[in-house]
Amino acid sequence: MKPLSDLRLISLAVIQEKPQASLTRYQVMSKINHILHDLQPPYSPGAVYHDLKLAAADRLIIINHNAHVTITPEGLRLLHYELMETPMPVPLFSILTRILATLLLYDQAFRAKALQKLQIEMIKHSQKTANSERQPYGNNVSPDTWTLYLSATLRKSIQSFVAQI
Repeated sequence: MKPLSDLRLISLAVIQEKPQASLTRYQVMSKINHILHDLQPPYSPGAVYHDLKLAAADRLIIINHNAHVTITPEGLRLLHYELMETPMPVPLFSILTRILATLLLYDQAFRAKALQKLQIEMIKHSQKTANSERQPYGNNVSPDTWTLYLSATLRKSIQSFVAQI
């Protein structure tokens, strides 16, 4: 199965966050851009609306005549599968998107399981990065060293989220 794009992952997470209230496409886009505002430039309406249209064609969401969006059981299963069964992505932004999507999960029990899995994946990622780091300390810090520091920071953040649940 093809992994979900970062936009699709965060879109499905935003849509399922409040299952009792459907959001408009504009509200989905606004929420995504609000969540990601410190990480990247905002998604354009064209990008979000197009992705939502494709998600509807894939039967992951339903867009009604008033442009309100709700997630389907298949969409929820795919979101859960992506967060629990797929390996940790490599790009940093994808890792951050996965963390944010996990934190948006409505089902608290599933959120706890997904955070625990994410914590384990971050530990593995940190160990892999530490094992590949061979450059001595000095003025030139390698990208692997920065990744190691970032992974450790993210791992601690995830541990604190898991402890709160």
